[in-house]
Amino acid sequence: MGKVTPHKQSKWLLEVNGVDVATFQTINLPEKTIETAEHVEGDLKIKTPSLVSVGDMTVGKLINMLEVDTYFNDWFNQVKDTKAGTGGLPSDYERTVRVRLLDDQNNTTRLYEMTGCYPISLGSIDLDKTSSDNIIEEMTINVFDYDQVQ
Repeated sequence: MGKVTPHKQSKWLLEVNGVDVATFQTINLPEKTIETAEHVEGDLKIKTPSLVSVGDMTVGKLINMLEVDTYFNDWFNQVKDTKAGTGGLPSDYERTVRVRLLDDQNNTTRLYEMTGCYPISLGSIDLDKTSSDNIIEEMTINVFDYDQVQ
């Protein structure tokens, strides 16, 4: 068996609509599953593949002290403006999200692409005067489809 070089969790890049968003610190890629349908033929229970289901994706980014960043809030409001009570068109708020795993020379070794993405939840922000941890802002994103393209 050849030498195995494991991929480190810290070498990745997230792009939204082709733009690198460098302040992202965490991401949980969605789960993709195939449901099983059952039916009976004679005295046998037969299982066959059925619907494909794609889970949600959660991303977290740093809150920068030196600049105001309303990216999450602006994207969320494009889906549904809670003040006006109106919603946007899918062409306005659906985005393509790509996650690139990088090698030591920052070359892409794997590329995951999520399409039809839009935010469904802005996470709570935990504050604690006794902590020196960075503040991470989280968002849960609905994903229409998800594939490894490289």
